[in-house]
Amino acid sequence: MKIIDIIVLCRQNLSRQRARTRLTVMGVTIGCCAIILMMSLGIGSNEQTKVMLSNMGDLTAIEIWNYGGAEKGNAITGKVLDSIREIPNVDMVSPKKELQDGNINIVSGSGDRYTTTYSQICGVDEQMLEKSGYELKEGEYLKDTGSGFGRRPISVIVGERFFYEFKDTKRPEGKNRRSFEDQSKYGSIYNGDVYIEGKTNDEEVKPFEEPFFNNIDSKLYLTLEFYSEGQEEPKKFRQELKIAGILKRNTSKDYYTNSGVYMSIDDMESIMKATMPKKIYNDMMKRGYERVLVKAKEIKDVNEIEKSIKSMGYDTSSMESIRESINKQTRQQQIMLAGLGGISLFVAAIGIMNTMIMSITERTKEIGIMKALGCYVNDIRKLFLFEAGAIGFIGGVVGVLISIFISFLINIAGILGLVESSSSSMGSYDSPAAQSFFDKL
Repeated sequence: MKIIDIIVLCRQNLSRQRARTRLTVMGVTIGCCAIILMMSLGIGSNEQTKVMLSNMGDLTAIEIWNYGGAEKGNAITGKVLDSIREIPNVDMVSPKKELQDGNINIVSGSGDRYTTTYSQICGVDEQMLEKSGYELKEGEYLKDTGSGFGRRPISVIVGERFFYEFKDTKRPEGKNRRSFEDQSKYGSIYNGDVYIEGKTNDEEVKPFEEPFFNNIDSKLYLTLEFYSEGQEEPKKFRQELKIAGILKRNTSKDYYTNSGVYMSIDDMESIMKATMPKKIYNDMMKRGYERVLVKAKEIKDVNEIEKSIKSMGYDTSSMESIRESINKQTRQQQIMLAGLGGISLFVAAIGIMNTMIMSITERTKEIGIMKALGCYVNDIRKLFLFEAGAIGFIGGVVGVLISIFISFLINIAGILGLVESSSSSMGSYDSPAAQSFFDKL
């Protein structure tokens, strides 16, 4: 029997029992839809989890905290940083140091007319901001670093709302500040930052007032005052700063992106060495770095790198522990959903088998006639297998097409906000309350 004959007979036989064929095809279609949609929901949940975690912080970042490490004889020094850099798959290592000691201020304008009420200055590796995905609103990342104190302007990057930290010393109190938000309209304020109910980071919040100046080319000066033992008057120092760029506000990465200042760690240490009393500076360098950011090349490398750092005696924190526990739950969900879909597909396969067995039982005379006409048993077997395969193929194709269409509708509904995401049901990390919580950390 030729293959074309088998195809013609298969079509005729399936057409003869249309109701049974349609019901069997429907069973296969439902089974395919079930397993595809269940797997799709599992994969979609996993991707949504990744997005949620990425909004909370960098998934490849590892923070090393070493407060009190010097007393334990385990300070993080330059040699320790070099050892961490030698760990396989480490992309970047950046100490993070805050300029805190002494009276620190940033001023601008003729006669230092504009002055900050509180200066937040952080020293980092010059590559840290770019490699960690800090977005620029204007300008470029840190460049021409390492110039040192007093030689030429030191390059810095400022947060998006940095210029709102300045007050005008020639204006009366109460009118010498500019507010980013309308306080009377939106209410509560924390640390000079208003949290608006109903708004998220995805929505553009336009400034209520313009700051006194907002120019990347503005001249800034860092002023420092330190008291030495036996001196009634403090020593005063002044260093010019040059703004290289302005960062987009992203408090999930760092609160400095709001209104802080970043400079290279080398420049910060040169300022500390030149301005601090020698004893205080030496004690500080002996204490080493209390915070270090380590960035892995891939997410999968985080766990091994973190183990290596912990084996060196340092405490670490990362999104890995949270990610692993959530991924474990997601995998369990995927297995459960795939199992349910698999059961539906198995039931559909039993339906095909039942249909073909009934067909063979009902068509014994037809089989006998075919054998009498000279058909081999192998040809008859091929005919019935071809009919079963045709039912499975048609049901599978229809099931795939329906699954694609349903998945498309679910995606559209999600984009339009008609379907509530799991992150929303858990409490959005972009909500004002969540932003307030993370900013306070």
